[in-house]
This record gives sequence, C-alpha cells and structure tokens, in this order.
Amino acid sequence: MCMKDLSFPFFCSVFLFMVSVPASAREPRHELNIFKWACYFGEDSAAWKKLQNFDLAVVDPDKMHGYTPDQSSTEFLANLPLCRTHTYRWFFRSIQNQPYVLWSDPDDKSQYTVDVRSKAWQKELVRRIIPRIQAKGYDGLLLNDIDVAFFLEGLDGEAYEATVQATINLIKHIRKQFPDMILAAKNGLPASRKFGKFVDVLIVDALNTRWNETTKSYAYADSSWREDRLDYLKTFRRHFPHTPVLAIDFMNFRQRQYMAYSREQCAKYSILCYRPRRDLQTLIVKEPE
Repeated sequence: MCMKDLSFPFFCSVFLFMVSVPASAREPRHELNIFKWACYFGEDSAAWKKLQNFDLAVVDPDKMHGYTPDQSSTEFLANLPLCRTHTYRWFFRSIQNQPYVLWSDPDDKSQYTVDVRSKAWQKELVRRIIPRIQAKGYDGLLLNDIDVAFFLEGLDGEAYEATVQATINLIKHIRKQFPDMILAAKNGLPASRKFGKFVDVLIVDALNTRWNETTKSYAYADSSWREDRLDYLKTFRRHFPHTPVLAIDFMNFRQRQYMAYSREQCAKYSILCYRPRRDLQTLIVKEPE
C-alpha cells in the first residue's frame, strides 16, 4: 500500500505548550493527518470494515486475521511488542526456550517478558517477524511495551543494565531497515527525546484516566503520574513539534465524569484521544455525546 500524503492537524500544539522550537527539530518521515484513530486488539474480523472509518488504526496482527491492503485512506499499524511476547504469536513455539524469553506475567500467563538486549531477539524481529507483517501490507508498526525496559532496569540495574538504551538502539535499527513503514512508539516517555527522531507518532496511555487493578475499577490518573508525563510530552513536542501525540484513556462510558475530564484535558493540550475499555477488546466507533 502506498503512503498517503497527509498533514497533522494539531498546528496549535506548540503554542499551547508555550515552548520554543529548536532549530534542529526534525520533520516526521511520514506526514500524518489524524483526526480520528483507534486501537483494537480484539479478534472480530467484522471490525475491518468499521476500522476504515478511522484515519489511523492499530490492530494485533496475530489476533485479527484476513487483512489485505485496501484502497481506503486508513493507515493500518500492526502491534509489535519489543520487550514482551505472547503464547498466541505465530512464532512463539520457535523461541519459547530461548534464554531471552525471561518469565511469564503472573497475572497473564500468555504474556512473557523478553530481554530486548538479546541480539538473537533483535534478529528475530528484524529478519523474520517484521518482514512478515510488511508482506501482509500493513502501513506501519506500533512499537509497544517500551516501558518494560525501564521496569527491568528498576528491578535489577546490574542484571539488566542498558536495557533502555538497547530499546532505543533497536527502534533506530528498525527505522533504518524499514524506512517506508510508519513507526508509532507507545509510552517509554523518559526516553522519547532520544527515540523521537526515529518515529512518526507517539502514543501515551492512561494519561488522564486509567484502570485501577487494586479496586478493579476505572479512576482518574494520579496527579504526580500525569504531571510527569505532561513534562515529558512538553519536551518531546519542543524537539518534535510536527510529530503527532495521541493518547488512550481507559474508561467506562457510563461514568460520564471521566469522559468529560479526558475531553477537557486532551483539548487543552491538543492531544487526540481514543477512549476504550481497559482490554482494548471492544472497538469504540463513536463516543456518546
């Protein structure tokens, strides 16, 4: 599928953040015109048609089958975890006994943490996994689970030394190897200044509202958490003012106060937000008024 000639609409974002633009600020490799976007990790193949109503749509290529390049203007990105993998991945059996596959998530046995520093894992991604995604006709990749690199360094700084830098280097390498693919990075905000020049979109989740695993309910994002993230986003936008910043705020539409708050805050900072349930298994085509 050929790249679409698009432009990012949030032209006022730099002024809203009240920051100056460095002379070295880089134009995004792919100009994106995103007014409506979605992130859907479900398995309903009927969602393909609905997703064509969005400018950008992220799906999981190992759950959503039957994708073929179409003539719509939708940019389709395939979810690609860098620091995790899952038992349902088509390649999992061939790597499950590799030393870079560390452990399964105690809350989700289908999810495994991966040591992104492993050259073998990096080769698997670049030589085998991404080419298969590209061959299916996807426009780009969602480089997901970047935050896991920070978790590992915090867990054991000696055992997992330089995991964050290895993730940045991998993003750079993917950009070099696949220059025609749109690259979106999800989270990893403390490193976004370093990997920002290699990606076309930055996505942050739970910016304003989130799922509270302890209370098993939706809640406002912690104020300190939110302020830290906004600080990183301000820095990112100062250096990459033309790169779209998108958000995912998790919520239940019956709790209208969360929707109102998310809309207000995202409008304030010119961030285009998608508001799904926490598991991303339900496609939200239209929000209630």
